[in-house]
Amino acid sequence: MLFSKKFLKFLLIHPLNVSIKLKDHISITQQCSSVSFFYIGQNLIRFGVKVDTSCPILQLAESNMFFDPDSARTVFRSPVAKTLVPLDVTRAIHLTMSFLDELPDETCRVGAFLRKILQFRYLAYHQRLGQESIHLHDAVALLAVSRPDHFGFDEMAGDVETRGELTMGATVFDRRRNREWRPNMEVAMTVDADAIEREIIQALWRAGQATG
Repeated sequence: MLFSKKFLKFLLIHPLNVSIKLKDHISITQQCSSVSFFYIGQNLIRFGVKVDTSCPILQLAESNMFFDPDSARTVFRSPVAKTLVPLDVTRAIHLTMSFLDELPDETCRVGAFLRKILQFRYLAYHQRLGQESIHLHDAVALLAVSRPDHFGFDEMAGDVETRGELTMGATVFDRRRNREWRPNMEVAMTVDADAIEREIIQALWRAGQATG
């Protein structure tokens, strides 16, 4: 969370956490001229047409949205400024095995730790998804806060489906020519994948130098 008298920014990865923060910090948010929530969301849906066809839980819902759609809707309908970083965007950054060669040296604690844990992530992606690269969704969302110049954002009108056997937790955006919903968030639509990968590597090297 970033806070000053002028702005307040949260980066949270679960809608229930965001919903709780909205209630816990209502007095603080009223004192700020700008309150922003950055959230990693699911793939975009254009009134039933999915931009991306792969999703971890249901055909139309991301896991956090699926398990707590009411909290997700609370966040989507809240009056604060919101930025959604969908999986369509975070999945654009593919970190192949060569990423391990770019990490801090394994003689430092950060380098040794990353090499130890990332091998299991690569293995899981290979076994469960059949791909030889990994995604770091949370890191990409963090960079949407600190380096928004690497992203392209559109103002959009979105809501969350809270009922339905097939669509519970699905995010729906009004992208009709004559839009009836008012825009309520900005959504990351494009990303400079190469720049983001460089930013991640540089941040990890700084962490390695700071911790020894």
